[in-house]
Amino acid sequence: MPVGEAPTQGWGDGLRLIATLRWSAGIARGSPRPCIPTTLPKLGRRVIVSTDPSDQPRYSIAAVSKLTGVSCHTLRVWERRYGFPVPCRTPSGHRRYPPRQVLLIAEVTQRTRDGVGVAQAIAEARRGSPVAPEPGRLPALGHDDTIPRLIDALVRAELEAAEARFGRACAGLGPAEVATRVIGPAITEAGERLFCGSCSLCQERLAVMFLLRKLSALLDEAQRANVRPVGRVLSLSLQGDRHEGGSLMLCLAAELAGWRAVSLGADLPTREIQHAIDAWSPAAVGISLTLSRNIRKRFDELARLRGAPVFVGGRSVVNYQGLARRCGLEVILGPAIPNVARFLDRLRDRPGEGDGTRAPSSPRAGSGRE
Repeated sequence: MPVGEAPTQGWGDGLRLIATLRWSAGIARGSPRPCIPTTLPKLGRRVIVSTDPSDQPRYSIAAVSKLTGVSCHTLRVWERRYGFPVPCRTPSGHRRYPPRQVLLIAEVTQRTRDGVGVAQAIAEARRGSPVAPEPGRLPALGHDDTIPRLIDALVRAELEAAEARFGRACAGLGPAEVATRVIGPAITEAGERLFCGSCSLCQERLAVMFLLRKLSALLDEAQRANVRPVGRVLSLSLQGDRHEGGSLMLCLAAELAGWRAVSLGADLPTREIQHAIDAWSPAAVGISLTLSRNIRKRFDELARLRGAPVFVGGRSVVNYQGLARRCGLEVILGPAIPNVARFLDRLRDRPGEGDGTRAPSSPRAGSGRE
């Protein structure tokens, strides 16, 4: 299956790999690869039975949260309450999810966002009820080894091989699909390898810089093609956060949706955001949040901004959605490109937004601050 294509047979294709094995004793320890247990699991533990080498568990719960927009806490609650999802365990006891599980989580999440109850969505998944996912609303996880092989080449500094593999992965895809199906998952793969200790910091940095250059090239192309932008959208990450990938992805989403992205980069103090709003009258401010450190303080600072709606996304926001909304911030979960486009489309109908102007400065509704 090509990189990024979700299974089309139905909801139950991933769960058909799940078997409930009841043993009289034993503990689930050992290597998570392959996913067939080599030692006896705990009584009643459900394990994924898969002999597909491309579907072995490699995503941590944090990575799954980032890819699907479901908080780590919610994933644990689902696992305890509904027996879904069904991660494997590393020798140290950490959860690891295979790509098909991640896709299935995303499908269940999509159904719940469409108004279906969690229990019903999971039940449909178990029955294999065929529900056609809306294009672009599932994370881009391939069932082949294209992304791992790309990162393999990058961590070995084999740049020519990496270029060839990147080109093959992107063949036939448009800019949005390249960003969502190739670059985003590859950045996550590199981060997971660093987290698991299977690559060094310099290797991860090389891989990420390669991918960010590709993302920047897509952004340049989108800006050249966007000859009549609707209005301005600021994009940045906050002070202390030096990750640029989320901000660049937001810029690409805005340009592809017909808006002019004004990138302010990473590590920007909140006071400078207000200066930018006052100087350039943007229709909105988009902020990528990767770090959770001092996030309550950051949300309070963002709630004091005046003159433009502020929307936030990124890995940290997934676990603090309620707090962000209580501070009057719009929350946009992944995948970024289609969901940012939907939010910006709603701005077109607001007075004074489409031409890059804004209404007089006033507190945002719901912020609870004077």
